Amino acid sequence: MAIIAKLKASGARVIVIGTGYGAFESARASRIFGDLLPSYQSGRLGMVAVATKNGEVSWCPSHVIEIVEIDGVAVDSL
Repeated sequence: MAIIAKLKASGARVIVIGTGYGAFESARASRIFGDLLPSYQSGRLGMVAVATKNGEVSWCPSHVIEIVEIDGVAVDSL
């Protein structure tokens, strides 16, 4: 079972290996109260593990790819 995706920016085709979830949280001291009331910043982002035709594996945000084929069948024909 192969899922083929296209990178939206370049149009390059990649193979989807799996999905994951990226999350972060950081804290920095506030201007007035320092470490007593730190400012927090957090976020989350869906990630997709992909492989290129050369076998290079990398993670990319899910919003930068578009699925084009599943098991040789074009997505628009499903």
